[in-house]
Amino acid sequence: MGQSAETDKGWPLELARKAGLCSGDENPVVETLGGGVSNVVLLVRARRGAWVVKRALSQLLVKEVWLADRSRIFTESACLTLIHDSMRGHPAPAVVFEDRDLYACVLEYSGTEAAPGSRTFSRGL
Repeated sequence: MGQSAETDKGWPLELARKAGLCSGDENPVVETLGGGVSNVVLLVRARRGAWVVKRALSQLLVKEVWLADRSRIFTESACLTLIHDSMRGHPAPAVVFEDRDLYACVLEYSGTEAAPGSRTFSRGL
């Protein structure tokens, strides 16, 4: 899958519907969150609530060509789940849904973070 297919505009709605975040006739509001170098990071707001969706890129958004395995999103998702489920007072959001075809995951949104995981984990746990 090329970079243009990874960043096409239709996938957030497809993912939101697959994850059950919105009904088939609903068009949620989607906005880009900052901090996305290795992922597209979006905030999806629907009638039922708001979630962060992350989709791994195969080519990072940096000056030089930097390729990366997109399946890393599932390692991140597994780590977030482990932290969320095992640490009291954890900073990790819950993983709500994974899509292995889109190399994407849906995370709970607290309403405060710019891009869940980015700032928190760069500071350390």
